[in-house]
Amino acid sequence: MHAGLEEGKLNLIVFDNEDTLRSLLEGLGLEVGQGKKILRDGKAEKCSCCDEPLTTKNLGNLMPGSLELFCDRPTCLAGYILRYRGH
Repeated sequence: MHAGLEEGKLNLIVFDNEDTLRSLLEGLGLEVGQGKKILRDGKAEKCSCCDEPLTTKNLGNLMPGSLELFCDRPTCLAGYILRYRGH
């Protein structure tokens, strides 16, 4: 599903097919709607950093132990890391 690293993108979660990703998201109480949008309670889920609406194509990371989702922009993951390192 995700290539892992593309120029200007950072995907830390890699799925071999969309069914695996759908199963993971459904297990977290999320769903995949039209246009591959990730939904929570019928509303578009957004990147925890930049508020970009998330899809199965731009989902870059799901933080372990939380429901924080991030898009595939490297700056969003970096912002999360800095925020939780106590800076």
